[in-house]
Amino acid sequence: MAGLSGEVAEIIQVMAEIQDRMGEKRKEVAEFPNYRSLEIG
Repeated sequence: MAGLSGEVAEIIQVMAEIQDRMGEKRKEVAEFPNYRSLEIG
C-alpha cells in the first residue's frame, strides 16, 4: 500500500494546482470586469 499514498499525494497536488489556476482566473476577471464582454464581442 506504500505506492497508493504516493498516488494520493499526486492527486492532491494536481487538485491544488487546478485550484491555483482557477484562483488566478478569478483574479483576472475581478481586475477586468468587461473581460467576458470583450471575449463575446
